[in-house]
Amino acid sequence: MTVLLIHNVRGNKVYKRGSIVSFSKAEEKRLVAVGVAEYFEGDAVVDSQANNDVPVVDNPDGSGFEELTPEQYEELAKKLNAANKEPLLAAAIVVGVELSDEDKKRKDTVIERIIEQGFDEDVLEELSKGE
Repeated sequence: MTVLLIHNVRGNKVYKRGSIVSFSKAEEKRLVAVGVAEYFEGDAVVDSQANNDVPVVDNPDGSGFEELTPEQYEELAKKLNAANKEPLLAAAIVVGVELSDEDKKRKDTVIERIIEQGFDEDVLEELSKGE
């Protein structure tokens, strides 16, 4: 059985939302149980079994995130804050950051959600395309 990822997942490598991957049965069951994947009928596009990858889930409730030091967080926030609100919001939406209508009202909240969900590099890359 394979799973379709609903959120980004990190392990020895990063799996993007929408990837179809194969993990151990126990790992697939865990990913589905925490709500970051759903079972998928078909072949895996990425086979993680080859590198014995055990993913860490990046999901909105904060579980499974790699811990950032306050300095790392501030550095990321500073880079993201350099952009104007509208291009930042647009880039966040394009790369798949989940934002409520309330989140979209404040630039600092958008930045928090980007970092919390692990999309900082994706958003910065998207912003650089628009320059």
